Amino acid sequence: MKHLIIVLFLASLAWAKPLDINDSLPTISLNDQFGNSHTIDKNISKIIISFDKKSSVLANKFISLKKDSAHYLSENNMVFIANITAMPALITKLFAMPKMKKYKHTILLIDDDDNDMFLTKKKHISIYDIENAKVKKITYIKGLEEIYTSQP
Repeated sequence: MKHLIIVLFLASLAWAKPLDINDSLPTISLNDQFGNSHTIDKNISKIIISFDKKSSVLANKFISLKKDSAHYLSENNMVFIANITAMPALITKLFAMPKMKKYKHTILLIDDDDNDMFLTKKKHISIYDIENAKVKKITYIKGLEEIYTSQP
């Protein structure tokens, strides 16, 4: 029993630190805006994360304007994650989720208060460049122009 507690404690420490440069990409499973579970696989090349409404609007606009926006992320080995932990549950249910369901692309959702696995910069979108299942670069962007210059 004592060993189990130590193992659980050490495992919790591993998640206490957000993913940083040179870290290996762990297995990440998140639900999308329709409640379907997705596991981010090792072939992913970019993870785009928004942490607030403004950055989420920018990222969604960027993806929606792409030709064949429904497949843009998967065809480019990318995922978009919206961290909605700060959003009140009632707002999420009544307004945000219905709006997200109108998008053609998949939006993975972080809605667990304990989930702080990604680095963030206030009012910015975090973009993780992944290579061989390791974080190679983290970029923080603020405007739509920056998204266009940093993405295919």
